[in-house]
Amino acid sequence: MDAQKSNTSGSSRWALFQDRAFLLYWIGFALSAFGDAIFFLDLQWMIVKLTGSGLVMGTMMLVMGLTRSVLMLVGGVVADRFDPRKLMALSDWSRAFVMIALYLLTLGVGTPPMAALYTLGVIFGLVDAVYWPARNAFAQRIVDKENYSQMNSISTGTMQLSVIIGPVLGAILLSAFGFGVGMWINALTFIVSAFTLLAVRKHWNTVYTPKKPQDTTRTSFKTDLFEGLNFVRNTPVLMWLLILWFFANGAANGMSVGLPFIADEFGVGAQGLGYMRGAFGVGGVIGAVVLSIWAVKTPTPRKVFIAFTLQGLAMASISLMHNQWEVAALMFIGGIASTALSVISSSLMLLLIPQDLMGRVSSVNSILTMGSTPIAQGAAGTIIDFAGPHVLYAAFGIVEAGSSFAGLFVPALRKYRHNTTESLPA
Repeated sequence: MDAQKSNTSGSSRWALFQDRAFLLYWIGFALSAFGDAIFFLDLQWMIVKLTGSGLVMGTMMLVMGLTRSVLMLVGGVVADRFDPRKLMALSDWSRAFVMIALYLLTLGVGTPPMAALYTLGVIFGLVDAVYWPARNAFAQRIVDKENYSQMNSISTGTMQLSVIIGPVLGAILLSAFGFGVGMWINALTFIVSAFTLLAVRKHWNTVYTPKKPQDTTRTSFKTDLFEGLNFVRNTPVLMWLLILWFFANGAANGMSVGLPFIADEFGVGAQGLGYMRGAFGVGGVIGAVVLSIWAVKTPTPRKVFIAFTLQGLAMASISLMHNQWEVAALMFIGGIASTALSVISSSLMLLLIPQDLMGRVSSVNSILTMGSTPIAQGAAGTIIDFAGPHVLYAAFGIVEAGSSFAGLFVPALRKYRHNTTESLPA
């Protein structure tokens, strides 16, 4: 164990919860995750009430998503050049600014200028493009390698809970206090998150020393950018993982388009849709709790693709179901598999990627995994129109399971088990 790292011991399943640095990071991350979930509900409700325009809603999501995707590579370079802890805090402060600005835009009578709304959407997308690479870089440095899986289990469970509970909290705030109070409370969560992350200072200085200013000028921004891309290209295990994830993850996300149509076909309405979606989240939370207690000590590509294959088979089986409860049961299984593959793949990435490249390489990963989603969702809509949602689940489930199963036979991935983590860059 590196003496400069956290004194967290892998021998205890509760060791991470005794580590002050991790607890502060986790609290900050959780507050930011719940703040994001509440923000998206508030933003969507504000657009509905103030504009009543589906076009504004769609283009706002598009603006935020495109900004995040286009600038993610730049955010990765920034995360590797500067202190990721401070970048995360700066991102949270920027989110708080967006919350307050949205509130101010709604004051008075009338609709806020569309240009102002889109500008705030661009700012939020820009913040995300920096926050996530910085988060990956920061998380890698505060725990030891043997605790990566447990840390990722806890983080994944936190994200699952934020997706389930965050919108509910946002709705309660809106109904009880109105839009303004809700936005101010949401801004407060981001501010507290930022200060919580900065409170890691003493432990952070013993774990990692960011590059000095003179170090960051040794190479150009373009050189740093291509260094991350070249690392992916020259690391067969990582390259094949990303290629197969592009197809498997795209298929998995594309299937989400079909669930409302399944609910409509069964005649169960929004409530039934909620049950089916909720089952996936509940499965994810249970999986995260289990994996945070009994952590995966040796993450491998084989384990990732086994989980992906199981999820794909569960989703494909939805095409054969005849009621919401059967679908909910399969969604529950899919949620467990989703958490398992997320935890194992994230831990594997932390082992494969050197600390000084984490921001750049993780941004490439994010672009590829997110880049396939709009393509798959567009194709999913076409399949639904021409053949129905059951055909969508059968086709995309087979694509997810098939591409994942193929990964078990790629030599670079199959033989990875024979490598040791000590031989990997750290």
